[in-house]
Amino acid sequence: MQALMILVLLFSLMVAVFAVQNAITVQITFLTWQFETSLVYVILLATALGAVIVGLLGLFKSIKQGFVIKNLKSQNASLAADLQTAQSELDLAKTATSLGLRSKGTERDQELNNLIKGTSPQLMSSIAMVVLDQADLERVRSGLADCAGFYALIVNADQVTLLVDRDYWSTVDTQYPDAAVELGWIVIDLGVEVPKERLDYLQAIFMVLDDTVTKCIIIPTGDSYLIAVPEADSLAAVNKMISFANLNGR
Repeated sequence: MQALMILVLLFSLMVAVFAVQNAITVQITFLTWQFETSLVYVILLATALGAVIVGLLGLFKSIKQGFVIKNLKSQNASLAADLQTAQSELDLAKTATSLGLRSKGTERDQELNNLIKGTSPQLMSSIAMVVLDQADLERVRSGLADCAGFYALIVNADQVTLLVDRDYWSTVDTQYPDAAVELGWIVIDLGVEVPKERLDYLQAIFMVLDDTVTKCIIIPTGDSYLIAVPEADSLAAVNKMISFANLNGR
């Protein structure tokens, strides 16, 4: 705005100097009033009016900026108060959640103890983990999935994984020449029914086995679950479960 004012003044000054040097006059007509005057006075009057207009615009802009700054300060103060309130609520929520989880964890530990007291894990069949292409899914469902030695079918986006009795697989392996087979797996029966709606029990048991087995697969049965682990870890897993059951059975 200041730069515009300076440009207007400079231009007016240049025109005024030109008018003085050339003694230029202009005819002014306002309604019925007519007179002749020097162009210099006209330029000075126009410059004064322009300066007033520019000044008023600058004043309006300053007042507007003052209101904006005041509103921003008010909003910042409000946001700071809201942030402090939200932080306090978050701290309270964290405390409540921590207490709730601690209480829930204690109850779950007691339920796990009661469950494991009744376990008598036993080694069952040796099984094979078989990985096939997705294209074999229908053939598996209509064939292997109906056999007595079938334990589990895991369908992924690009492959199918089977858990099937190792002896049975040896009778049909030639039908699946492209299968990737891992024979070293064994099924463990927990010796106690774990209701399917209480999967948290199994998760807790897996936590017990976490430092004992390298892999673990859940196998759902009619009314409970079995566990499949690598054969190399099976004895250690059974001993760990028995030891834990005896410890919690005291």
